[in-house]
Amino acid sequence: MRAPLKRVILTIAICLSAASAFAWGQAGHLMSNEAATIGLPADMPQFFYRQFPQLVWLGPDPDRWRGGGPALDASNSPDHVMNYEYIASLQLPRDRYSFLALLTTSGTLRRYGIRNTDSGFLPWRIAEMCEQLTVECRLWRAAAPGSADREII
Repeated sequence: MRAPLKRVILTIAICLSAASAFAWGQAGHLMSNEAATIGLPADMPQFFYRQFPQLVWLGPDPDRWRGGGPALDASNSPDHVMNYEYIASLQLPRDRYSFLALLTTSGTLRRYGIRNTDSGFLPWRIAEMCEQLTVECRLWRAAAPGSADREII
């Protein structure tokens, strides 16, 4: 093979391998979920350990939902990112709806020529999910051990 052709093939190979470095991909998400699950405290309820494979599998669901349809894409995409360059100067409120109002009143949308979803909602989605898990754990602890309610929760 001539040297220029080798360089072209090498360049293409490097570009193709670099493209995969821009995203975690399913393997990266599964590895991080497995590490997080392994790192659970020893005093977690036993059902967490029994559901280890499901906990690992469910983590990348937001990535799997991409392209699921216009309504799902409209909510999933902004919940999956935070574009800090748009909001670095703002004092962020505790809920996403106050944040949406702040984007307008601060002039951020006009200044950057963006839509209200372009900055992303990841911090609020994380907070919402943490609060949901807190409620579910509270309900589980309140349910009688061995009860159908506890099993479902």
